[in-house]
Amino acid sequence: MVYRASWNRRVKTGTPAKSAACVVRKSAHRVLDSAQRPRSINWSKTAMDKPAHVTKRRKPPGEKAGKQRKELYSAAYAHIQKAMKFGYFLEAVAICESIIGDRLEARLAQIHQQEADARKLLTLGRLTQRLAQDDVDLAPRKLYCKVKSWAAERNKVLHQMVKLTDDWKGTWGTRLVEAKRVAEAGHKLTREVDNLLRKLNPYKR
Repeated sequence: MVYRASWNRRVKTGTPAKSAACVVRKSAHRVLDSAQRPRSINWSKTAMDKPAHVTKRRKPPGEKAGKQRKELYSAAYAHIQKAMKFGYFLEAVAICESIIGDRLEARLAQIHQQEADARKLLTLGRLTQRLAQDDVDLAPRKLYCKVKSWAAERNKVLHQMVKLTDDWKGTWGTRLVEAKRVAEAGHKLTREVDNLLRKLNPYKR
């Protein structure tokens, strides 16, 4: 078929006829070159066009944002101590959770080079799960386990203060004692998380 088509085309155009072997060889080369030539790829239809985690490149926080964060943390720590002094242990627990969550979110953003506002807010349990999988640094591994354990106690005192369960039958007074213990543990853990993850953060914010 290749020889016949090539021979007829040459006859019709009036070009000098060549041997059948020459025509076949040239046709074979054309077929081979076409097969070996890489096809163009439409990258817009590939999975590479949709990254799994990274949404936008993380930028160093500005001086204004760093100063504002420092003021918020200072006020939060002062309020934790004030709340615990006057017996508002549940409020202290809530603020501890906010600081710990902020530090963990910043660590996750650092690992994936994302802006903090480019991700949805995650619970402490979900954050520790993600960090245990994604963080290759061994230093904070034990800390993530401590946060996960404390988060379970936090859930208990915040969400079950008036619930009666098999393992939670105490009076209001005994529950406040438990809330105080969780608040004190959370305050200590908050400092640990803040200090360690701040050291690992290249922006020191």
